[in-house]
Amino acid sequence: MRVIRFRGKELVNRTWVYGSLYTQVRDDEEVLYIISPEKYGESNEVEPETVGQYTGFKGKNGIDVYEGDIVEAPDYYAKRGIVIQIPPIWGLYDGVDGVCDGFIEEDWEEFTVIGNRHDNPELLQVREVE
Repeated sequence: MRVIRFRGKELVNRTWVYGSLYTQVRDDEEVLYIISPEKYGESNEVEPETVGQYTGFKGKNGIDVYEGDIVEAPDYYAKRGIVIQIPPIWGLYDGVDGVCDGFIEEDWEEFTVIGNRHDNPELLQVREVE
């Protein structure tokens, strides 16, 4: 069974929280929360632009891959990119020429998570790997 999990940056202290996503309307605005199972159901309001879904894949060294992560692909792909969802699959957007490639589960195991678009904006200058 596929694990459905989200992450987002907590609004007050800007730390990452992981768990289930839910929304609430407050003053005619949608507010996003993540309920953390590790903290006995504690909910944290998160910055909407930081919310990303777990892909269900693990990269090199068993690191969970989330939407918005920046990964480096193996040499034969020779690229770095941002993980995005292209329903019904997950893909890698190269950030250069608008190319987005979809990958199967076995491919993700060879990718290295090197950061994410929120904590590492300098990596958004996506480029060919030397």
